[in-house]
Amino acid sequence: MAIQLSSAQSHEPMLEINTTPLIDVMLVLLVMLIITMPAQLDSVRLNLPTPQNSHPSNPPPSMKIDIQADGQLFWQGQPVDAESLDQALEAAHLLNPQPIIQLRTDKHASYGQFVKILNLTKTHHIDHLAVIGAEQFIH
Repeated sequence: MAIQLSSAQSHEPMLEINTTPLIDVMLVLLVMLIITMPAQLDSVRLNLPTPQNSHPSNPPPSMKIDIQADGQLFWQGQPVDAESLDQALEAAHLLNPQPIIQLRTDKHASYGQFVKILNLTKTHHIDHLAVIGAEQFIH
């Protein structure tokens, strides 16, 4: 700590720290740290699929499940009960190629009913499921 006399008139010492050398030392240390830090040149090799410009000639068919506000289920536009829907999903799973199941629900329908249908599709190993927004619901 440097002690300086404030002036010739006052004989009291000034107790101030000269911070300029401290800042200089900190900047030098920062520059040294940046220089000595290794550059991140490591890369991760990924095997990405190659894009195919052609569209499949036979797109998979789509099948629709509708849930109305009162919980009524529809398969391809026809009213069904839960057991019939279960059988229809089992049959859809066995088709080759597996169809895309489009699940549409009314915005006032029970969330529990929606989750039951999702569990059914998972149970029957339906790989392609599309959830359609409620604004498109027409019956």
